[in-house]
Amino acid sequence: MSKFKLLEAYNNVKEIYLSEASVWFLKQDGCLYGAGYGPYFNQQKNVNAKDAIKIVENVKEFKSYNNKVLYITEDNKLYLRKTGEIIQLEVDVNENTFLLGNMAFINNGELFNVNYNNGNISKILTIKGISSYYNKYDEEQFFNNTAMSIFKTNENKKENLKII
Repeated sequence: MSKFKLLEAYNNVKEIYLSEASVWFLKQDGCLYGAGYGPYFNQQKNVNAKDAIKIVENVKEFKSYNNKVLYITEDNKLYLRKTGEIIQLEVDVNENTFLLGNMAFINNGELFNVNYNNGNISKILTIKGISSYYNKYDEEQFFNNTAMSIFKTNENKKENLKII
């Protein structure tokens, strides 16, 4: 029988994402950590999970995709972290800003994509009539408007949009 040892670095973890060659986790205190392939963390050698590196503090939300990370800080700024580099993105972050998987986010009813090579942002879609509020019911989080609801659900640690 295999035995697993709980790593102290992973105590009080609020959220965790696995990428191709890295693991990223947000602790309850708002600190974002990462471990994995060394060059992603400006290291010559790989960073073991038990030796995870603190990337940044005061993070309230993050998503990881393809070993890159989008995150929103407590002061409502949006950042892209790619191999050893952090880029602040020019976005007016507010209560209507939601990070999605695949380097995308919704901001004030518009869907955007972030080019993770250079940090450029492109608008994909405008969703008309979304109310300026956000609801949460049980495990489902959603926007409301008169024509439709867009649900952002967390199923098996994957973000999915359902338009109903």
